[in-house]
Amino acid sequence: MIKAVLFDIDGTIVNSLGNYLQVYKKTINHFGFNFSDSEVADRCFNKSEEDITKGLGIPEKAEEFRYYYFDLTKKTIPSLKLFPDVISTLDFLISKKIQIGLITFAYNWYMYKIVNQFNLAKYTKVIIGFNDVKNAKPNPEAVNKACKILQIKEEDSLVIGDSKNDMLMGKNAGSKTAYYIPEENSKFYNFEAVVNEINPDYQIKKLSEILGLVDLNK
Repeated sequence: MIKAVLFDIDGTIVNSLGNYLQVYKKTINHFGFNFSDSEVADRCFNKSEEDITKGLGIPEKAEEFRYYYFDLTKKTIPSLKLFPDVISTLDFLISKKIQIGLITFAYNWYMYKIVNQFNLAKYTKVIIGFNDVKNAKPNPEAVNKACKILQIKEEDSLVIGDSKNDMLMGKNAGSKTAYYIPEENSKFYNFEAVVNEINPDYQIKKLSEILGLVDLNK
């Protein structure tokens, strides 16, 4: 029985991976590096600034990298858009009394800007960002924390996300998992490799596809 759906934000609720890519490319170029789009995604997505700069061989530049990256990111937020069926999906879940949680690897300042920009707070009382946990994805701490707040068991939750770490987090928590693989994200991830490695419970190309899952509790 699915009692709650826990959504990742970037690349799942918000169609933002293209924005992230451009911001990371500009930041990396600022530090004298030039990589292809796929290399930038591989080096930067779902990684902390410490891990990114360590991978670049400039670990002492982590704070400078973070400052430059944050400054560029703040300028792109107003241009971000939700995926087309987000609001209708959230409305449906609410109508079925399915609880909603938002879990993200993003820093809280960014997370709340997104939540406020798209008026997402009205859908949930559980919003967990990078600064709210000691152990980030793929550690299950965020799912455990969300389920405790919602007063449900982890196995009664469905974790939806666009990345390998989202799926691992859900698996590690004992939740059901739905891997979100829209065409817009195909240039950033190798969907097939993640599916073969992680074996998520479901694969969906549109968020609205989960409606049957929670309605029928398959």
